[in-house]
Parts: sequence; structure tokens; C-alpha cells
Amino acid sequence: MSILGTIVKGAEGAYKGIETGVNVIERGAASYAPKVKEPHPQQLTEAQAVLNAANKWHINPEILWGVYGAETSHGSDVKTSSTGARGPFQFEPETAKQYGYPYGVNENGVTNMAAFAKQADAAAHYLSALLPGGKGETAAMKGAAWNTAWNTALQHYSGGGYGLAHVQAEGKSLSGNFGTSFQNQEETRKVEEGPTSPTGKFGELGLMLVLMLAGAILLIYGVAVAVRPQDKAFSSPFSGLVNRAAAPDSALKFTVG
Repeated sequence: MSILGTIVKGAEGAYKGIETGVNVIERGAASYAPKVKEPHPQQLTEAQAVLNAANKWHINPEILWGVYGAETSHGSDVKTSSTGARGPFQFEPETAKQYGYPYGVNENGVTNMAAFAKQADAAAHYLSALLPGGKGETAAMKGAAWNTAWNTALQHYSGGGYGLAHVQAEGKSLSGNFGTSFQNQEETRKVEEGPTSPTGKFGELGLMLVLMLAGAILLIYGVAVAVRPQDKAFSSPFSGLVNRAAAPDSALKFTVG
């Protein structure tokens, strides 16, 4: 085999060694990745619909859940108001048309979860539009500014019927009664960030470096095999160096003048 062919063989061996190591890391890391808890396929909970809508329109989910509680006691007291407001979030006809709020469904209780999801989405959209800038919560809404913005928006939404304090009290039950929804989101975020292993990212990096070093050694070994004399084709390419160093009468002698 030519020297070039031997070098290529050595390089291929090194690459395969590294590739195998990477595959081992990925399989091991995947086994430690957090599993996402999927909701029951036949059941979209009201809490999850509220979370989805709030995230879409950049508002606090507990505010939207609180509005649901303030308007219809979280679906337990749904009826048409004297002003014609209907459904779980009590939209009046003109506002319902503007924001795509379904009418004629869930008007005596929440029975259609697909329609409820659209109603929650419309309510989140409307609340988002009522905040300064009309695009949901912003970085400028902090502390007192956040309180003022939300209180004003909720007063407008309810026609002066309630403000921030009442909605916050109604919204607390979201995290208490539907905590798994928040947990699902957190676990999903971790999975999207990438798998982790028991040794952590630094452990994986160390293993990768070891594998790369092993590949480099194999490559050097292949080159050494290629350039050694043909009469020693089946001997270690480093044996000459070892034997010479171990010999009592080494060729390397030093004299003191």
C-alpha cells in the first residue's frame, strides 16, 4: 500500500472513531432529556387555552384567567348580560365581531373547548389592544406603570365594573389548580434548549476532546506505519525507538570535556 493510501486509511479510521463517539454521546444524552407531558388528546383544558392565548398576545396569563373569573366565575355562571354581553368572557356584539369572538356557543356554560379557545384568544387580543401601544405588555411596563396600565385596561374592559386588584385575586387559581400547564411549558423549554447528560456540557466536551485526541493518535500511527522500512512491515513503528532507548550501550552518548 502506498504512503498516501495508508494516510487516507488512518484518517478514515480517526473520523469513524470520532463519529462513533459523537453518536454515543447523543444517545446517552437523549436518554436523560426531560420528557414533555402531553395533555389528553381529547381534552383541551380551559387553563391551557388561556395560557396559549395569553402567550400569543403577550399578556400575563393570570390576568386573562382573572378576567374569566371576574366575568363568569370561571365558567360556572355564564349568562347573557343586560347589555347583551355573552359567553365566558362576556363580549358584546360589536366587540365580538371585531375580534372574532364566537357567538351562539358556550353561552350557558363551557361545553365546547374549541370555541372556548377562540373566545379566550379574542379576549386576550382585546386586552392586549387596551394596553399602552396596543401590542400587549412591553419592557416599559414595570412596577407602578404596569399596575396603572392594567388597571386602566381592565376598567375599560369591564365598563368600570372592576380593576386590577379584583382580577389579580381571581387569577391566582391558575397556577394553583393548573400548575401542570406551567410545568409542561418549562419542560418543553428545556427540551428545546437541547439534551443534557449527567456529566453536564463540560463532561460532554471533555469526552469529545478525548475522542478527537484518540483519532489524532490513530492518524499519526498510520503515517508512522507507512514510512517505516518494508522489511519491518509487521512490527511496531515505534519499536526501534523503544529498543534503542532501552539498550545499555545506547548510540546516544555524551562526553564531558
